[in-house]
Amino acid sequence: MIEWILILSVCYNSASCIRQEISSFKTEEMCIETKEWYEDFPKDKQGDWKLILYTCKPRGSHEI
Repeated sequence: MIEWILILSVCYNSASCIRQEISSFKTEEMCIETKEWYEDFPKDKQGDWKLILYTCKPRGSHEI
């Protein structure tokens, strides 16, 4: 069974990003539902973020 993880990435600029695993799921659908829930949250007005990105992917996978 594939384990899906939801990752939060925040960037100040293209060279300075931080990534954090938020949660894990048994199905891609559960991950996507939670991702959409987080994306509906109001954005942090205090931060000086250039990018806020939520991503669902299989645990251990690599980007190409």
